[in-house]
Amino acid sequence: MVQIRAFVVGCLWLGRSRRLAEALPPRYRHRKHQAFIWTGWFLPIVNFWYPYLVVRDVHRATVGPAARGAGAWWAWFLTTDVVAVAIYVVVAGFALSDSAQYASYLPWLEAALAALTAATGALWVRIVREVAARQRARVAALAA
Repeated sequence: MVQIRAFVVGCLWLGRSRRLAEALPPRYRHRKHQAFIWTGWFLPIVNFWYPYLVVRDVHRATVGPAARGAGAWWAWFLTTDVVAVAIYVVVAGFALSDSAQYASYLPWLEAALAALTAATGALWVRIVREVAARQRARVAALAA
């Protein structure tokens, strides 16, 4: 439930941030249609890079060409997915065979997944905070 809520909140924020980035000068050409904010995560094959492109474009449109961090966030995100799949494979292997060998890997994989998730979350929060701060500053400057 936490992941579903985080996904919905993240996509809502990303959509609003993109609309604001498109409305504020200077204009930035986004590489992907806004529909990919939601659908890019689920489309087979392209879900390995479309979400990254959407986040990177919003980040660059707001911060400028010097925006850094989206690539690192996406690398950590994909690594987290790989570890989650490894955990699934280990659990399935343990269920199919009564070997305790598979069970000995689980604490290490779970700890790795927790650490990767924390690192990914920290990078995401950094991007969100940077985009939000820059957008607030740009709106305030236009209002003044």
